[in-house]
This record gives sequence, C-alpha cells and structure tokens, in this order.
Amino acid sequence: MPQDNAGPVELAGRDRILAATGHHPYARLTTASREPREPRGFAQDGVTAWIVCWSRGLIACALGGSERAAGLLSLLASRGELSGVRRVNLPRVDHAVLAAHLPVTSPDDWDFRWTRTAPPGQPGQDRVAPLARDDDPMIVELLERAFPSTFTRPGDAMVRCWYGVRDGTRLVACGADRSRGGVGSISAVAVDPAVRGQGVGTALIATMTRELLADCDVVTLGVMADNHSAGRLYQRLGYVHTVARTSAMLAG
Repeated sequence: MPQDNAGPVELAGRDRILAATGHHPYARLTTASREPREPRGFAQDGVTAWIVCWSRGLIACALGGSERAAGLLSLLASRGELSGVRRVNLPRVDHAVLAAHLPVTSPDDWDFRWTRTAPPGQPGQDRVAPLARDDDPMIVELLERAFPSTFTRPGDAMVRCWYGVRDGTRLVACGADRSRGGVGSISAVAVDPAVRGQGVGTALIATMTRELLADCDVVTLGVMADNHSAGRLYQRLGYVHTVARTSAMLAG
C-alpha cells in the first residue's frame, strides 16, 4: 500500500482529533484532559496520534494500524514531538516491532472495552455504595492486597468518586470513577481474594456502570489481555465492544 510521503498532518485541538477518529470512545476519553492546554494531534496513513497531559504526565496515544501507529510515533519522536512523553499507548503490536521503532520498557497488552447499555440487576448490588474520603486508607490497603499494580489510587485528581462493597467493617471490593468528557470510565477494580467468585465484582461493575450511564452515553474500562476471567465477566455485563492495546514506558 502506498505511503503518505507528505508527512503527518497536524491536528490542532480536541475537536479535530475526535473528527479524525470518528469520535471513538478511546479518543473521547483520553483527550478530555483537565489541563487548560489543548491536546496536539497528528494524522498520517490511516493513523491518528495525539499527545495529552494525563495524571502521570504526558502520554502519546494512537488509533489505526498497529505497525503504522508505531511508525508514526517513531517519526514524531525523531522530530522531537514526544519530548517529555512518559508513556505510549497504541493499537496492539508485537513487542519486538514496537522496540524496533521506539526505546520502550515494560510493554503490556490490554483491552479497552465499552458499553452503552446498562446491565441487568445483579445479586448483592444493594451492598455497593460510594466511598468517602475517610475510606481512603481502606482503599489503599485493599489495592495493595488485590491489585497492587494499578496506578489509580486515592488522591488521584482524575478520580471523581470511589465505590465499594463492605463485609461488616471491612472493605472487600472497590472501583474508581474516572469519567470525563461525557465518557464514563471505571478503573482500579479490586476484589479481596477471599471473596472472589462470590459475585461481589459483578455487583460492583454492574452498579457502577448504571450509575455512570446516568450522565454519560458510554462507559469504558480496561482489562489486561491475559485476565480471561475478567474479560468474560465484562462481556456478560455488556462490554462487548473492544479494541486491543499495547502500552509501554518511553525510555530516554
């Protein structure tokens, strides 16, 4: 297929990035930064890439063909456009191919899923409730036991609210609402290993999805590619739309 030799077209601002991606939920979510500056985008050869300030610094994202996305990010890096970018997030790509284009570390594969439909009621949903600031220590303790690798933690400015399930005075499940830009976003879902398989996580996700759909037209979440049990759960709850992603830290 012929390549676009004219170089990438710069897309100034969120509206042009969204138009280039067909208002894809992933683009809508990631370009809805709370920073006053607009995200910067680039389009070339069927790929749209953009740079935006996230909770952990600048990230570069892309939608389109995987190898072409890696190539576009490599070109942008060579031009100094990725200066200060800490992480890249692009369509699922072989890690060796990605490393051939960019100096990356710690690549991982995951799926971005979304739904526009509220799931049916689930047993135990009456136990799901918003958490308060005073619950932060319990959230941290649960995350350390059940999901220590998550970057979303109490105090994250991008979290609107935490939801949880208690067993007596003990917190046994939690999830963060990171919705923005009219897109619902569920993150940092953690279930105490002692209660897994009892429907606690199902009740939590179902309740949060319905709550977020009250003021968002779509709700999204991410799941690691090798977490097949979670993937099946989300599928059952209506998260049938998905795009495969690869993320990595950008070295240097």
